[in-house]
Amino acid sequence: MFNNLNTQKLCIYFLAYILLKTKNYIIELEKLNYVKGKKLNFFEENYFQKEKLYISIDFGNYKCRYAYNFGGNKNAIYEGKMQSIPSVIILNKSSYTAKNYGWKSIHSIENYNENEKNQIIFLNNLKLNLYNKKIGQKLDDKEIISIEYTKSKGIIEFLRSFSDDALEEINSFKKNEYEKYNKSEVNWIISTPKIWDDYSKLNLIKFGKEAGMNNIDLVLEPEAATLSFFYDKFIDIKYKQEGQYFMMIDLGEYICDITINEIIDNLGTVKQLSLPLGDTFGSMNINNDLMDIIKLVLGNDTIEEAKNKQFEEYLQTLEDIEKIKKKFTGAETENFEIYAKFKRNITHSFWKKVYKFFVSLFKKDNKDSFNYHNYTIKFDNYKVYIPGLLIKEVIKNRVNQIIKYVTRVIDAYKIYNINHIILTGGYSNSKILINEFRKTFNNIHISVLVNQENSISKGALIYTFNKNKIVSRISQNSYGIETYRIIDDNETCHNIKKIKNIKYCQKIEHLIKRGDTIFYDSSIQKIINPYLENQDEININFYKTQNKHFNDFDYFGTLKIRLNEYINNKNGIKLKILIDLSKYFNINAYDLFKNKKLNSSFHPKN
Repeated sequence: MFNNLNTQKLCIYFLAYILLKTKNYIIELEKLNYVKGKKLNFFEENYFQKEKLYISIDFGNYKCRYAYNFGGNKNAIYEGKMQSIPSVIILNKSSYTAKNYGWKSIHSIENYNENEKNQIIFLNNLKLNLYNKKIGQKLDDKEIISIEYTKSKGIIEFLRSFSDDALEEINSFKKNEYEKYNKSEVNWIISTPKIWDDYSKLNLIKFGKEAGMNNIDLVLEPEAATLSFFYDKFIDIKYKQEGQYFMMIDLGEYICDITINEIIDNLGTVKQLSLPLGDTFGSMNINNDLMDIIKLVLGNDTIEEAKNKQFEEYLQTLEDIEKIKKKFTGAETENFEIYAKFKRNITHSFWKKVYKFFVSLFKKDNKDSFNYHNYTIKFDNYKVYIPGLLIKEVIKNRVNQIIKYVTRVIDAYKIYNINHIILTGGYSNSKILINEFRKTFNNIHISVLVNQENSISKGALIYTFNKNKIVSRISQNSYGIETYRIIDDNETCHNIKKIKNIKYCQKIEHLIKRGDTIFYDSSIQKIINPYLENQDEININFYKTQNKHFNDFDYFGTLKIRLNEYINNKNGIKLKILIDLSKYFNINAYDLFKNKKLNSSFHPKN
């Protein structure tokens, strides 16, 4: 049967083909089994491909949280287990590296002796430090440089520690080493307030990269909340339809961020109608007001010492204040107690200490009362008892600030057809705030995003996969471009630059005016001519100001364009400049003569 040589060869080829197909089938089957959760037996590392990992960090001034996603599936966004991590860190004074952060910092700070405390730096309110143009920029004063360097290192080391632990937590769910991600493989997203200036946003990216988060992007917090709104199943769908106008108010610990939006289709596409609006109306103001009352009872020295030596107890006091803000309805019968287990500290004169000693002989230790604006505040067994009417007065004063600001915004933009006000952020679930909003804006529907504390971290991921859903923004600044035009001796020019005996007139031309609508794919065309025939690079300077008429401007950054392939190009370069305001002012350059993207990079001012 197999005597024929050709037949034998044919059988061998056929068997080899069957074996090859069987091998490929087994590989595909094993890959499929792996996806279903079964263990691979072979070919794992060669054939297994990781999905892209996206991690979104909501870097709050008070606490930090994160969410994550695999493969860009917006319907599969997960909350990290590391939620509500305090934004505090302890640095080694000698190396400016992290000793510990978050809860570990708080629990350990009291266990250090005086010598150990001299070797560390304790930092909190980290995000608030970013809202400062001095950070990351060149300064002259050595003392300021030292302070700002310390703050910068605190932010960098906190982001490094938090991102490391978040990634370690996600990797802990993976069975095999080859499934796990390293930091460079992750797409990191950090949310920022919309009203921050470009310097603060660029510094956040810079610090994130120094923390090892190389692939980093920013998402504006009210825009993240806006896209979370469309995925909130508890909000009536009629408020998500085309033609609806809504105001998004992100009420964080420090900043109140506001945008007015119009829904332009039934697919959740939004056009912004206002500048980035807001101010420092966050819930920390209430914390500070109530803490000022506690200071009157216990003494300012006691509170200041607690910040440094009893931070865990100090944080517990802030936690109690947070609970009050959320639970308090404004009823006259409500009274609250605030934990304040602080060591009573008298740092004044010797005679005051003597006086306090004799007073203590006639009253129980740690028991006191104080009259404040006709309200009696009591201190007993390490708790401060504050009457409900006083708390109502404090909270209402701060809530009224926000309401007056919102009213002024509506009047300024003359958008009286707002159908819906959406509240998000940690402060948005305050009962008295919601009640006051509903009472004041009784013709507008008021709603609060479900799971508002995580709406930003989750919304930032949704935005990352749906960037074109915010089709336009209103520019917060005016931007201009520096141009040079050849002039003759008879022409007048205020700023003349001479290169190789050729006179150029320097001028700053408008690109964008404050208040202009900038669409998602907006572009501006300019023709730029090289100075020299063999010039291999063009540097184009950009300027910005908050003045609509561009009278007073500041240098903002330089666009560098490599011209290797444009030598001896006498026609110049016809630039198409893409304007991106999705996070900060950013540009890309295209040559329309050659119809290609240029080798260019934008370098913001240091």
